[in-house]
Amino acid sequence: MLHSRSSAFLLSIAVFMVLLLSCITSSLVHAKYELTEFFKGLSCSGTSVLKMYKFDFNCHSMKNLCLKKPNFFSSTKKTCIHFVPHSPKAGEFMELQYSDKECLVTPLSVTIHKLDTCIPSDHGSSFMIKGCTSRVTYSDRKCQNEVRTASLTLMDCFNGNSVRCNHTVPVHLTSPIRFSSGNSTHMSGGVKEFMLRSCVGIVVSVMTVLMMMM
Repeated sequence: MLHSRSSAFLLSIAVFMVLLLSCITSSLVHAKYELTEFFKGLSCSGTSVLKMYKFDFNCHSMKNLCLKKPNFFSSTKKTCIHFVPHSPKAGEFMELQYSDKECLVTPLSVTIHKLDTCIPSDHGSSFMIKGCTSRVTYSDRKCQNEVRTASLTLMDCFNGNSVRCNHTVPVHLTSPIRFSSGNSTHMSGGVKEFMLRSCVGIVVSVMTVLMMMM
């Protein structure tokens, strides 16, 4: 009887390790980000004026479904991807948010604006990022009636946030831009910790039930 219980206990430990490893591996492989792109016009074609990347573990592919907004003559496309960009391409203004204050891991969210381009909103207003130096807000959707202008500060890292810009004309930076190293598919420490805790919780619950049945 004792030998039987001992064997069952060892078997339970083995099952626990297998389930935990499978859970963690599956979580890392299927980690996803939701990409939302905003377009002028109703066809979701051409170059998007705004891109928003946000980590979403439960992201389900929309198969590039285009959401049309006839009243605003604009469209939005959503899809699921497995990476986020770390640095802006030519003509882009980028804002990054990290899970750590030192900005050392892969960002949790990234927002990219197209430079010197009118970006309308659903509220009847619009804005434009001008040459990496200022953000201009307008009261109309065509960037004609200027309301206010705010100066932009490019920064390497401040309390988990980074602001970067890539323009053909060199601009003065408050500090050197440091781009994250490593593969862009790496996930942030906060995301990994969340998934690990979820996996452990599920596996422990299953093993508790199995032990009670022994």
